[in-house]
Amino acid sequence: MIIIAVVILYLTLLSIGLFFSLYFPIRMISLLMSDHYGAPFVPLEEDIVSRMVDMAELKPGQKVYDLGSGDGRILFRATRSADVTACGYEIAIYPYILCRLRLWRNRTLRKGITVERKNFFHQDLSSAAVVFLYQQPKVLLKLRDKFLSELKPGTKVISARFAFDAWNPASTDRSLKYPIYLYLVPQQA
Repeated sequence: MIIIAVVILYLTLLSIGLFFSLYFPIRMISLLMSDHYGAPFVPLEEDIVSRMVDMAELKPGQKVYDLGSGDGRILFRATRSADVTACGYEIAIYPYILCRLRLWRNRTLRKGITVERKNFFHQDLSSAAVVFLYQQPKVLLKLRDKFLSELKPGTKVISARFAFDAWNPASTDRSLKYPIYLYLVPQQA
């Protein structure tokens, strides 16, 4: 019942132009539910998002994924920078609703963007040219094996703030608030 009330209140505020007015309460609810979903909704700052997308050196026609896409800011930035197909997976309801509202509000920017409320561990990522993520180390540990088994060698994996253990980054940018790591999926032995 509370979820319905929050959604109705948010839609009401949206209609009068206060799109991000519930960002803080949604982040608090997300933090409380993070044990269930694996990571809280903590949006990246725009300068970090821009740098992540710049590091990807996207080319037209590529497919990019954002695992734990939150409000979709990486997806929007990626499609603005190049003519790519961007797919986001977000399992938590609150950031997923925010992203869907952003897609609805920015109809001209949504071309090439899909967002699904699914667990990214159960999705096939083999078509990815680039994978973006901002996940906690415990999640990265599980993702490493998935990436090695599904992604093609040379696929770019870009992680904000947290590094993969025992996987050397091709480059690291430490010029912003959080480090950004660029990995290239290695050849399988």
